[in-house]
Amino acid sequence: MELSVVVVTWNAKKFVDENFGSILADLRGISAEVIAVDNASTDGTADMIAERFPQVNLTRSPKNLGFSNANIVAIRKSTGKYVCLVNPDVRVLPGCFSKLMDYLEKNPKVGVAGPKTFNADGSLQRSCMRAPSVWISFCRAFALDKTPLGRTPLFGGISMADFDHDKTREVDVLNGAFLMIRRTAMDQVGLIDERFFMYGDDLDWCVRFGKAGWPVMFYPEAEIVHYGGGVTAKAPLYFYVEMHKANLQYFQKHHSWLAQRGFLAALLLHDSIRYLGFSALSLLGPRWRERVGRKAQRSKACIQWVLNSKEPSLEASPQGTSKIAPTS
Repeated sequence: MELSVVVVTWNAKKFVDENFGSILADLRGISAEVIAVDNASTDGTADMIAERFPQVNLTRSPKNLGFSNANIVAIRKSTGKYVCLVNPDVRVLPGCFSKLMDYLEKNPKVGVAGPKTFNADGSLQRSCMRAPSVWISFCRAFALDKTPLGRTPLFGGISMADFDHDKTREVDVLNGAFLMIRRTAMDQVGLIDERFFMYGDDLDWCVRFGKAGWPVMFYPEAEIVHYGGGVTAKAPLYFYVEMHKANLQYFQKHHSWLAQRGFLAALLLHDSIRYLGFSALSLLGPRWRERVGRKAQRSKACIQWVLNSKEPSLEASPQGTSKIAPTS
């Protein structure tokens, strides 16, 4: 078996046809298997996969295992020389799998490779990241990566605003929406850390590959479309705080106690600035409240979590259609 494709779903029914359809179409001619784990979806996701894509090896979990644990379940079932993790809100563009496999075949020292990523409107989606640091957190707090200074590596931030995503290069981290991994490298580095429930697993895993001497490579010849926010938009406050909790987990695992305090200070500054700014804009009228109201609410929720460990619940979080934007 050359390739094992792993997809973890949770209430992602609206993406099933396009996601699995594009995966299976691009796997033609490749010795491959597709393994899906559904995290107790309540919208019929698992039933749709079973009905429309019977060739997919589907596991129905009776409870939400979390993204990391569900991927581990699927990876342990896989047999491919390469393992490819694909988010359910991804459309694989023609030739993506074969191009990444060819690249890994020609570069046997590379551990992980990922494609160029586009938004639904065809614009570039930044999928390369720097490993988190206190400096990067403060640059983001003051939005320095959004200024002309962001075109330099020093101020480019976690999303590498200084990189045009137009050439092959080694990076610290690739967005976990699509990762192709060499099994021999994974056997050495280990599986995803199951302590990262939904976010942060890609940060931690890619950094571990790099530390073990297996480069993480961005390969723009392969391409995907990543819609993003399809699930998290249902509870934006909850998932925004969950994202930052995962970032703190990362700092707790890879950085000193002092760096952890620095990250929390930068995060508090980041969301305090945005809460005040968005709240002021919302005073300009209903049109502005509609545009920035949810952003003000999510910043407030994050501030409450940092100061009081008060977290919004999944059920109580306001519904909306806006995407979670980790860099806003």
